[in-house]
Amino acid sequence: MKTIRLELARNTDNPDGNPGDAYELHTRLAPDGKIDFTDLDPQLMTFARFLPGREIVHGQLVKTESGAWAFSYEAGEDDDEQIVGLENHQLVPGNYLSVLQDGRQEHVYRVTSVADRPV
Repeated sequence: MKTIRLELARNTDNPDGNPGDAYELHTRLAPDGKIDFTDLDPQLMTFARFLPGREIVHGQLVKTESGAWAFSYEAGEDDDEQIVGLENHQLVPGNYLSVLQDGRQEHVYRVTSVADRPV
């Protein structure tokens, strides 16, 4: 199992990015850096959400009815934040990933670290 840290990448409002706006995803990776979905227990695919000035929130990585992967905070899809093309992304430091938040507004996050996580 791995812990993958994603931090808000630079954008118009944050020219240096924002390391306080982050996700830590806990899952298994294949040797190529993509998530290894083979025989992966969905209960093990969890995340923590960090926002400045707020408590850490935890949830699960889920596959939505439309087939997209998303960060989910509660049962149902109302609060889900879709992760664009997650199944095709290599989660290695320096790579980027888009997350649809706040009514489908796209935010880009950079993979800043990948570390072993005890099971």
